[in-house]
Amino acid sequence: MTADRRLRRGLALIPGEGTLTLVGALRRHTFRGAFATEILPRLLDGSRRPSELGLREEQVRRVLGLLDERGLLESADAPSTLLDDQQLLYLSRHLAASADYSGIGELLDTLAATAVYVAGLDGFTELVARDLRACGITSLATGSSPPADAFAQRLQQAAHSLAIVLDDSEDPELLVRMTAWCQARGVPVLRVGRQGGHLEMGPCFLGRATACVDCLRRGRSEAGWDTADPDAEDPNADVLAGLAGSEALTLLARVPAARSLQLVSRITLDGWTTQERLVMPYHDCLTCGHGTVPVSQATWAAETYEWSVRRPPHGRVLRPGPPGANAMTIERAKSQRPALSSHPRAPVDHPVLSEILRRVVGFRDDLSEGERRRWAPTGGNLASVELYMITSARVPGLPGTAFRYDDLRHELIALCPDPISLSQALAGTDVDAKPLDAALVFVAAKARIAAKYGLFSYRLACLDAGCATTQLVSVAQEERRRVEFASRWGARLDQLLDLAPGAQFVTAVAGICFDTGRP
Repeated sequence: MTADRRLRRGLALIPGEGTLTLVGALRRHTFRGAFATEILPRLLDGSRRPSELGLREEQVRRVLGLLDERGLLESADAPSTLLDDQQLLYLSRHLAASADYSGIGELLDTLAATAVYVAGLDGFTELVARDLRACGITSLATGSSPPADAFAQRLQQAAHSLAIVLDDSEDPELLVRMTAWCQARGVPVLRVGRQGGHLEMGPCFLGRATACVDCLRRGRSEAGWDTADPDAEDPNADVLAGLAGSEALTLLARVPAARSLQLVSRITLDGWTTQERLVMPYHDCLTCGHGTVPVSQATWAAETYEWSVRRPPHGRVLRPGPPGANAMTIERAKSQRPALSSHPRAPVDHPVLSEILRRVVGFRDDLSEGERRRWAPTGGNLASVELYMITSARVPGLPGTAFRYDDLRHELIALCPDPISLSQALAGTDVDAKPLDAALVFVAAKARIAAKYGLFSYRLACLDAGCATTQLVSVAQEERRRVEFASRWGARLDQLLDLAPGAQFVTAVAGICFDTGRP
């Protein structure tokens, strides 16, 4: 296509009536129009120069940029490692899920720098090793016990390493021996299990980042996973090895589709249904817990969430990066806001209020042209913190007394024509509305930042709200304005502000008093 970029291997081009569809990436992409049906196929097959197609350099750059944003292109450099076409196509599809590799060559370099040890029964270990070797991992060894000195040193010296262990009734203590050996050397252990009509994948043991084997087995027992159907057949070695090799490859290649390290997935062979369970330390566990009595249900729920969003430490298993095909979605989310196009809006004219709103959730105005940075963290510049305001007096030029702050245009947007009193807004709080001039409601834009951060968006939204409220205190003190925070609020506040359930939630409520007048 060009000297340095080409269409990803493994993608299929399907022409239709007035359309061209690309299949094989994370999403199906359909392009329409004469350019898509007449010019694009000839550009993508790489057999013609752009000038032969009558395209200007700027046109080619725009087309390639559009395709690259969608994760459809890769580097045109030939890979240094020779693989069969089937493996190249498989790995190229992995590239579409990650933003970390410009081409197949970079991915193969990463895999070539890894070391993998497979422990278990001979038939299983050899099949896994064969599949991984075919995908470019050459530093491999197998066995039924921890590795000998020579390969043990290789596991510790490799840029990235992994042990894969078959956990079954043939040798139930193998997982215990391998995790103990690997934990002492910082080597992650991917567990693969099988039992009477089921196979299991995970967790990936990584020192203190994951729970211990005893907590895993205790959780499986509580879920009823330790009882097998005597009439059900165990998964055959080919199925087990194929899934183990695929999971290991996603871990080592830093593909976002990899399962969480703390998760165990149980697959039923009869129907291929999947159950998942988070493996976390029990409080009374002396190995990975606190060695204390169980905590309350609320505390346990909070700890479960915190455990579920933990990221692995930097080490021999790479942290999954952001999905490559999501780059365009994330960039677009930076300017996405609730659709309030028909609502009246006006610039923030009051100097004190303007300074507070801008410095709490808005953009800096002391930067050079073209720079867009905020005063406080907001989820990768995705505006994780939104600010709503209810005033005791009307804002000139706008109806009602409830407003949303537009951080992109530094404007107030009226939410409804009817006035909402401060006493109404603060009815479910412990803040007295009488001496206040306004209430500021901090709202988490959970749905917007979830495009990049997934489940972690809940925690990040609360962390960023903490930064924003701290910023409010700082600015208010500088402006000599009094701020009082609520320690509680009710669901009625969400209704008054018309927040989207599941997409937005209140993180803080503050009352503010303007000693020198109302905004």
